[in-house]
Amino acid sequence: MTNLSQDKLISLSNISQSDLENLQRLYKFRKPTEVLTFLDRHPFLVPLLLEGYNHIRSRFPNAELFLEYVPDPEIDDPQLVVYIATSLVNRQQAIDNLEQIDQDWWLNVSDRTEGKIYLTLD
Repeated sequence: MTNLSQDKLISLSNISQSDLENLQRLYKFRKPTEVLTFLDRHPFLVPLLLEGYNHIRSRFPNAELFLEYVPDPEIDDPQLVVYIATSLVNRQQAIDNLEQIDQDWWLNVSDRTEGKIYLTLD
């Protein structure tokens, strides 16, 4: 769990407690308040993040996965970034694995994200 107070968790009106607990079990939140506020504004992203976890794990079984809210001041279109912190020594293999996630899953669901999620290597 993040270090947010229970009051903050309860104030999230668009994300179920169960989904929130699942997300917090699967991903580490960087800037948790910003991540949760963003997800509360875009609750349609939650099922995609839950679904995406298994696809990411299939290629990066030991990686730490982080969610971070990243505002983009140039285009005023913030995103939630999924950072994959892999221990793969071979950088090209990590890139290939990420590209395989794109082919196997991400390209099929990216329209559903409305450009609000980005996957990358950390």
